[in-house]
Amino acid sequence: DTRTTGTHANFKIAPGQAFFVEAKTTNAVTFTEANQSHETDNFQKSTSSKTKITINVADGTQTRKAELFYIDGTTTGLDNGFDGKMFNGVEQNFAIFSHLITNNTGTNYAIQSLPNSNLESMVVPVGIIANAGKITISAQALNLPTDIKVFLEDRNTNTFTRIDGDNEYKITLKEAVNGIGRFYVHTSASNVLNTENFNFENVSICTRFPAGKQVLSRKGKSKNGE
Repeated sequence: DTRTTGTHANFKIAPGQAFFVEAKTTNAVTFTEANQSHETDNFQKSTSSKTKITINVADGTQTRKAELFYIDGTTTGLDNGFDGKMFNGVEQNFAIFSHLITNNTGTNYAIQSLPNSNLESMVVPVGIIANAGKITISAQALNLPTDIKVFLEDRNTNTFTRIDGDNEYKITLKEAVNGIGRFYVHTSASNVLNTENFNFENVSICTRFPAGKQVLSRKGKSKNGE
């Protein structure tokens, strides 16, 4: 798991737990006895007051996660000490990550911190690394405003699916994926997301009634080409 000082203050590593350190220079990194903490702790999870969303992806045998923290004073761009890159020390064949909302440089983040206000105005790009096959995307929301729900937008299928609580999004990938541009996380108080920005010129609507069932389909493009 990735850890940052801003989102995991006073984080302690249990005895025998390994970790990696990334540095910009070749200077030595020294850990002394003064860095040790001697205390009684069973390392169980404790109740957190942080506002966060954990986005999970599973393929039936393994699960990966990316975290979104909502913290006063952070921005939609890079916040040093609050945004943590995905570990790139080994080749990743299954992962989930986010990109910055503003001033995105293409870096994959395991942790992204965002302002704890105006949640409905922020749309987070989410990337997935996975082989072809079935995957499930879900979310765990902690301390969000009571009216805020978490939705996943799939721009390939033009769908919005609620993924927090007991909800999830299942899809079969026809080919391996590695990148951003398909999935986006929305935090919204409405079950019907805003569509006022869509221009439905050159869109045709047709209905079919096979075996007593009503099917509605649309053809054409919105003004953003999707």
